[in-house]
Amino acid sequence: MIEAYCDRFGDKNLLRLLNLMEKIVLFIGENDRYYRQWIGLTFLLANQILEEKRRNLTRKEFLLEVRALTQQDLSSWLNQKRFETFKDYLFPVFLSNHLFNLANLRKEPRSD
Repeated sequence: MIEAYCDRFGDKNLLRLLNLMEKIVLFIGENDRYYRQWIGLTFLLANQILEEKRRNLTRKEFLLEVRALTQQDLSSWLNQKRFETFKDYLFPVFLSNHLFNLANLRKEPRSD
């Protein structure tokens, strides 16, 4: 929704894609017991990684990601106390620009 709000792509295709993916996952989960278990395991593992990242998120890291996403500098408004107070609400904003890197978080670097 943030990407659509920022009009990053000029249309609403990203939201349509996400809505379609949600419907596909729900359909598979309702109709196939084997894949339902794999989908559940995937969500559990993703939740564990996200929780660890949320706990370790720093103000500096958040401000850099927000600047890359929205081209806005929030450093004067977002002091450390305010960051700690609203960290749980701000974390999804951080993730919206960080999902690709998060998906590759556990992979070993290539040696070639």
